Amino acid sequence: MGNPTKKFKDFRHLRGKFDGNDPIMRGLKTAGNSRSAHNQRVANTPEWTKNDASIRAVLLRAFPKMNTNPTQRQRAGRWAFIIQYYFRLSFTTLHVAMLLPHGTDKPRPSAEAPLPLAAKLEEMKRRTKIVEDTVARILRVAKGLRTDKKPRSGKMGRPRKV
Repeated sequence: MGNPTKKFKDFRHLRGKFDGNDPIMRGLKTAGNSRSAHNQRVANTPEWTKNDASIRAVLLRAFPKMNTNPTQRQRAGRWAFIIQYYFRLSFTTLHVAMLLPHGTDKPRPSAEAPLPLAAKLEEMKRRTKIVEDTVARILRVAKGLRTDKKPRSGKMGRPRKV
């Protein structure tokens, strides 16, 4: 473990060189804790996420055919899941990514070896990125933009030749 007397002497020597307000004397902690961004996001939750009718309006704006098209229904369900857990229940992106059911998941055969740790980490990074991108798209649609950051024109279909 080391000699505490020696460590105390080293600390006293450092105190002679640095002021008590220097970051090195405070344990090098210069920024907020790791959850400060999460706490700020939770405190600034958009108002539309607290109302079911507003959430339905956002989903219908993004997926106008979700009542008839199964693909749009599935995607709207994924958005509703993310809105519920990320905005309403204030889960982190990592927690939402772990809970989010992915359609690409295939059951692994029991005889096959489990994924190595590096592959698991890459998979979690990929899923977290999916959740972050989907949250950005949800916020864009809630502002009235398209998911590719362009404003909604109201015109449907291919533009006519001039």
